[in-house]
Amino acid sequence: MKLNKRFVLVFLLITIFHLFTSSYLEVVSNPNELLVDVIEAEPDFSDRRVLVVLDKEASFDFNSHSSVDDFPEIECLTVTNITPMTEIRAKESVKKGNGTNISYNRILCLELKNPGKDNVLAAISKLKNQNHILYAEPDYDIFPCDTTPNDSFYDHQWGHEKIDLPSAWDEETGSQSVYVGVVDSGIERTHPEFSGRIKTDWCMSFLSGTGVAEPDPTDGYGHGTHVAGIIGAAGNNGSGVCGVCWNVKLVSLKIYQNGGASRSSNMISAIDYAESKSIPILNISYTTGNSSSLRTAIENYSGLVVCAAGNDGVNIDNNPVYPACYTCSNIITVGKSDINDNKANTSNYGVSSVDIFAPGQGILSTYPLSICSLEDCDDDTHYADGYHILNGTSMAAP
Repeated sequence: MKLNKRFVLVFLLITIFHLFTSSYLEVVSNPNELLVDVIEAEPDFSDRRVLVVLDKEASFDFNSHSSVDDFPEIECLTVTNITPMTEIRAKESVKKGNGTNISYNRILCLELKNPGKDNVLAAISKLKNQNHILYAEPDYDIFPCDTTPNDSFYDHQWGHEKIDLPSAWDEETGSQSVYVGVVDSGIERTHPEFSGRIKTDWCMSFLSGTGVAEPDPTDGYGHGTHVAGIIGAAGNNGSGVCGVCWNVKLVSLKIYQNGGASRSSNMISAIDYAESKSIPILNISYTTGNSSSLRTAIENYSGLVVCAAGNDGVNIDNNPVYPACYTCSNIITVGKSDINDNKANTSNYGVSSVDIFAPGQGILSTYPLSICSLEDCDDDTHYADGYHILNGTSMAAP
């Protein structure tokens, strides 16, 4: 009885499959016509050129299909082999007696006498039915797919192109479900580049060692705001700069005052807090001495720590700085490269200690407007209100 049930089930499945494929074949019974219909819906192709792919037999008969006389079905001006380098390899293989072991299909470009997309489609329809032609198709236009934001200062952010961010942005521009903790001097919340991009109810100040909520974070030093902008300034919003991740959610974890001084305990508290909130990534653009407590805090942290290698221009394999030289498995240490993709002179380096280099020379990013409005604002770094140019592995890490 079980065998009979299985037989019936298999029979039904075969019958359904047959009905489906039969109806499908009826729909595409004229594949050439179907292809032309699809092509007509695609406007982006040359109105004069047709690409043809020959089968293997014609491809290895190197003199065939080489002139306009070989295509009497259509009126064309020229026939050009656009795979000449591959053909050289194929010819060499034939001379060596290895022709059967190489895959080669010649690709031709046919230029028609009379321009017009209708003429291109008509020529394709005729060529598709000819012997030795595997494919005939339009010469489609190609457009760059790199996502280029419209931020007004983007052309001055040379580092984004160097690390191929436009290609990355084709795939992903960030998510506000991802949090990045900026362990630094704070972030100026009111800067327009951070509108809606700061998790304000998680922002903390650790200046006293223990954390104090700072739902309206500020930055009286500028360093943290600059770092935060590199990470997550609003992208493609028509103004200013754009960050690496346009939509990431930033968390300000303030560890030093306006003068930039801090302590290991402040850092440890910030890292511990980040762990309690499951913040998955921390940017730490600072260096310090070898603190076992700090190392332990990083080892306790389940997320990723991206830290700066330092700006002393030394080999930190031999002259270690921290946290860059900790061997914790969750640290990435970043050195500074210049606009020519070379190690910047002031960047620390080390085969064992530095994992990667990133742009860190002449980096344009966000800066507190409150500082830009001061009369003594540093003209050497000031670019525009709310934007400064800074150098350092502090900029490379984010």
